[in-house]
Amino acid sequence: MLVEETGGRLEALEARLSASQSLAEQLELLSVLVDATTFSNPDRAQKYLDSMEQLLDRTGEEGVHEYRVLNLLQRAFLENQLYNYRLAERIYRQALDILDRSSNEELRLTALLELTAVLANLQEFKELGKVLEEIEQLLHDRTDPKPRFHYNLRAGYFALLLNELSDAIRHFMDAEELFEAIPEAERGPKDWYLLSLLYSGKGHVYEHDDEPEKEIEAFSSAVRICEEKDLRTRLSWNYLNMGKSYMRLQQFDKAREYFQKTIEVEDDLNKQSRASALANLGRIALGEGRYEEAGNYFFRAQSIYQSRRKPDYYNMALLYMWFGELYQLQGDLDTAEEYFVQAMDEAEKAEKEPHDLLFQLCQHLAELFSRRGNYEAAYGFLKQKDKYLEAYYALERQNKVRELELKYDLEKRRREAEKLRGRAVRLRLQALRSQMNPHFIFNVISSIQGVIRSGDVENADRFLQRFSELMRQSLNFSEADFISLDDEVKFLQNYLALNSELRFSGQMEGRILIEDDLKDEMLYVPSMLIQPLVENAVEHGIRPLQGRRGLVEVTFSWYNDDNLLCQVRDNGIGREAAAKRKALRPDRYRSRGMEIVHDRLELLHKERGLPVQALRTVDLKDSSTDEALGTLVEVILPVEFSLPRNRMM
Repeated sequence: MLVEETGGRLEALEARLSASQSLAEQLELLSVLVDATTFSNPDRAQKYLDSMEQLLDRTGEEGVHEYRVLNLLQRAFLENQLYNYRLAERIYRQALDILDRSSNEELRLTALLELTAVLANLQEFKELGKVLEEIEQLLHDRTDPKPRFHYNLRAGYFALLLNELSDAIRHFMDAEELFEAIPEAERGPKDWYLLSLLYSGKGHVYEHDDEPEKEIEAFSSAVRICEEKDLRTRLSWNYLNMGKSYMRLQQFDKAREYFQKTIEVEDDLNKQSRASALANLGRIALGEGRYEEAGNYFFRAQSIYQSRRKPDYYNMALLYMWFGELYQLQGDLDTAEEYFVQAMDEAEKAEKEPHDLLFQLCQHLAELFSRRGNYEAAYGFLKQKDKYLEAYYALERQNKVRELELKYDLEKRRREAEKLRGRAVRLRLQALRSQMNPHFIFNVISSIQGVIRSGDVENADRFLQRFSELMRQSLNFSEADFISLDDEVKFLQNYLALNSELRFSGQMEGRILIEDDLKDEMLYVPSMLIQPLVENAVEHGIRPLQGRRGLVEVTFSWYNDDNLLCQVRDNGIGREAAAKRKALRPDRYRSRGMEIVHDRLELLHKERGLPVQALRTVDLKDSSTDEALGTLVEVILPVEFSLPRNRMM
């Protein structure tokens, strides 16, 4: 049914393509057709790509630049599916060279994400690590789940390649959650393909961890997606994974079922998976004593391996070894010897390190010559086996050292990137804090002007003296990242006194309360964070009050071992009334105090990994009459126990 639906959709798209007179629409339709056929009919996808390229070559119109890059990306992706990894890498590099001269960050991110798959296939792990770090930086401030899903999938496979199984499964789990966040209407064939890879990756993690039930469950999920979404280019590999899993569990009936499915998948791309399935069916038959059947499977696998353009020496060596075992079990030692020797010749030509295979072959040949009574030859092969075994362990140690070097290099670069990100955060904090001072000055000078215009010279003079003192504090504190809690309290006391005595003529009271456990501590808090909250309470809560005395109360107490809780409470008109008043009398000056505080707190919490809400506002009301009784603002303040040095915020 799915194949019929897909076929109907393709026909509809092709009909629209034939009828279209718009170049942009034709390019878009061809791109959609490529995506729709890459995993089900690669030859057809190739034709759509060629048509797209012809259109691009014929046109001189502006505005098709992105389609040129898109054509390269889709072509590279298809070549990777066709196992042409070097060609795919060259095309991705070509696309990235073009993107270096443009501002399309979306396409650059796509190119880098897809390049990681090619680098993994080429086993270029250092370069892969660098590309993943670049992707992580590009994703730093992005919330779109689709690229984050793709990144976590690739990071999971990278961790799997480094045998970091806990990191791998964490990335795969994160990717799974992110996929669920992608709106269903936005999930295309490539997203489902990537999800099938995710479950395959989880299956391989559970295989390494020797958790067969979870392994089979993960591979089953990959199979289900490929079957439901007609992802034929991946289906045979997932059937093969299922067969191998059941074979490890010695559930040979189930293993045979999935190996047979691997062979029957209508997909000419995955000859390798079919050859592997045939070889494994031969191994099962060999183990069950069905020698003729085993030989037939081995010969069919050999025919596929030999038809490949690029020889697969390692798998041919493995297959010849199984041929040798077959003839050895049947007592045909001469033919067995021929296959074992041929297997050694193939293994020595393999790019994949063959030492594990070579010492197995030496063992087989030693047993064979021992059965013939040629103990001297048997002993010679046992000595040769020891050399290969020693070389195998030496290579394992060398690979382990390389793996550790790579992990160290990656961790070093990750720490350096983290330092740069931290510096960027601190610079943003500095920029935000620098906005506090002019904001504060504006409001205070406005108040001074009001007093001067009223003709109250004496109070204006007192106001200016208090203001100059406050300004000295403000200027000193605005240059500091952190100030002592004592200095913060003195500054707030001056500010509240300034308002109470001069602006409100004693009709407003300001209080600052400090928890007893804090009084004997030398603590440092972020500078200039609380004053805007107090100012907000004064300006919007207390100033409009009529008929009752205003109160602003600031309290400091412990929140936990590393953070303080600061509460700013007022008995003003409340946020609802303040909002209505502002709507009727909009200020010409837009106060940014609360906005800046919120942004600074968010960055501070992010820098320190503090998960709690940084700032919370509560409307205080009479429970019986629902009358507004004021506003409470609560802030979680990061605290230092010594004055931080050489920091730039």
